[in-house]
Amino acid sequence: MNQSTKNLKKSVIQDQKVDDNQQRKKNQENLKIPLNLYRSYTRITQQSLLEEIAPMMSQIEFLKKNCPEGTKIEEFAAQACSYFKYEQFSKGQIVFNYGEYGDKVYLILLGEVGVFISKSQEEIANDRDVIETYKSNMNPFEEEVLDYEALFKKKKRPQDLQMELLLASQRNPFEINNMYFKDGICLYKKVFQFYSGQAFGDMALSSDKPRTASILVLSDELHVLTMNRQDFKSVGERSIKEKNQTFEYFLINLLLPSLFNIFKKLNLPHKPFLWKEGDEPKFFLLIVRGRVEIYRSYDEDTLHGKIKEPSIFQSKIKPKKKVTLSQLSDNSFVGEAELIDNNPVRLYSCMTSDNTLAYYMERKIILIFLKFQKRSLLQQSLTYKEGRSTYSKTFQKRLADELEKLQYPDSTNTERVTIDELYRDTSTLNSKILRSQQKGMFTTTDIVNSNNLISTEDYSID
Repeated sequence: MNQSTKNLKKSVIQDQKVDDNQQRKKNQENLKIPLNLYRSYTRITQQSLLEEIAPMMSQIEFLKKNCPEGTKIEEFAAQACSYFKYEQFSKGQIVFNYGEYGDKVYLILLGEVGVFISKSQEEIANDRDVIETYKSNMNPFEEEVLDYEALFKKKKRPQDLQMELLLASQRNPFEINNMYFKDGICLYKKVFQFYSGQAFGDMALSSDKPRTASILVLSDELHVLTMNRQDFKSVGERSIKEKNQTFEYFLINLLLPSLFNIFKKLNLPHKPFLWKEGDEPKFFLLIVRGRVEIYRSYDEDTLHGKIKEPSIFQSKIKPKKKVTLSQLSDNSFVGEAELIDNNPVRLYSCMTSDNTLAYYMERKIILIFLKFQKRSLLQQSLTYKEGRSTYSKTFQKRLADELEKLQYPDSTNTERVTIDELYRDTSTLNSKILRSQQKGMFTTTDIVNSNNLISTEDYSID
């Protein structure tokens, strides 16, 4: 990897952090009034208050996404806000655990949470090797309490280590034996986080499936609005049905008749790899239901902006760190960019983070469609240009014909009239009309010519 590529990756990560910070501050400022009102009332049912916070709450993406088609977003936001209930959590608290029954959706007013999923067997094995290596060097005749932080200080990134200690509620992980820790090994890792203005927990409510991740409070305080399963269904059911019906109609009536044998259906379990960064692009996915995660892997030194030349004495290659770029869910395309841009390799890795139903199209098929589409667009462009040229000529001819039909008066012959005469309402005048008010039957030129003729006749008589 050359220096320019490293700098580009570093700048992409930094730009993403800047965008997230700006959006977080914007959301916090926008939700100040709703936060204060919900802290005072816990639940808001007064119509005047709902109308007051509706413009602010309507900026939240979760409400925009679930607003039924044809409904004004502010009206929907006011209705939804009447079902929300205020709750507060402290740092280190687990909001819900992986595998639990989903009974609420959460909307963050202020604070941050981390999304934790189970580690891979490879990651667990690496941690086990570190512990066993350390134990092998201990004095067997002395009892020593292992210090988790000191043991992994040079083996993990500081932020990863802090997340694991927070998950252990600042206790020694070697003294914990639960779903998150076993024999001093942390079984879960943080892959994503949500902040003010974002919602989480809605996947389990709409799909009727257990939670696919655990949520841990990262900020000192977490202020959220919650909506229970029944209320969520009553508020969002219409939009869910409309979205799914529209998408299924698109598949059945527009795509499938012509592409029935081209798009193939897939039922993907939780956490299989779809492809890895650097693989050859062979297909793209159309997600019907579920969620996938796209990410890139970086060397730890690269993430910290360090440049380290490879050494022949390096005994073990350090594992790369995963940086999540995005998560895509229902009605989304994934993997099509490299095919359309004709990139030879994948630019990121992709895996499912939930049970997922999807359709996929192979590379050779999409290349045929792109080739046909280019030819079709070229033909449409030529037809359009020819049509415009024909239309322009026809229009100009019709315009000239219409202008010829018009009879314009001679602009050199003018008649002087007063403003009073132009705007006089003749219907209000009496029958006795003065000669000075009558419109002349001749123009000034006609009168002069007539007078000259009369004068000539008078001279001839004399």
